[in-house]
Amino acid sequence: MPNSGKRKGESAEEIVEGFNELRLEQRNLITKMNELEAEVDEHELVITTLKKTDSDRRCFRMIGGVLVERQVKDILPSLESHKENIKQLIVSLNTAAEGKGKEMQDYVAKHDLKRNLSMNEGTSKEDDKRVSKADGPISQSVLVENVEEMD
Repeated sequence: MPNSGKRKGESAEEIVEGFNELRLEQRNLITKMNELEAEVDEHELVITTLKKTDSDRRCFRMIGGVLVERQVKDILPSLESHKENIKQLIVSLNTAAEGKGKEMQDYVAKHDLKRNLSMNEGTSKEDDKRVSKADGPISQSVLVENVEEMD
C-alpha cells in the first residue's frame, strides 16, 4: 500500500508510483468484478436450461476439478445459491473499488497531484462506468507540483 503521508524525502517518482499502485489495485478489483459477472451470466444460463428439464433427469457438475453426477433437483438449488453468493461478492467488490477511488482522490489531494484530463490512456468505458462518477476516469496521466526533494 502506498505511503499515505507526504514525507519531505519522498520524490515525485515515488508519489506517482504510489498513485499508480492505487490505480492498479482499483483496476484489479474491476477486472475481478467483470469475471464474476460473466460467471453469474453462465449460472443464469445453466439454471434457465435446467428449469426446463425433468427434475429426475441426471446431470453433471464440475466440483473442485471432479465431474460428479447428480439429479437436476439436487443441483439446481446449489447453483442458485452459488449465483446469489457471487452477486453479493460483486457488490462488495464494487464497494471496494469505489473506496479505492476515494483513496485515490485523497492521495491526489494530499500530494498536490493534478490529473491531466486531456490524456486518457485508453481505459474502457466499462471501467469508467464502474467507478463512482466523482472518481472520474481511472486511467489518467499525473502531474506532480510543489514537491520538495531533499539531497
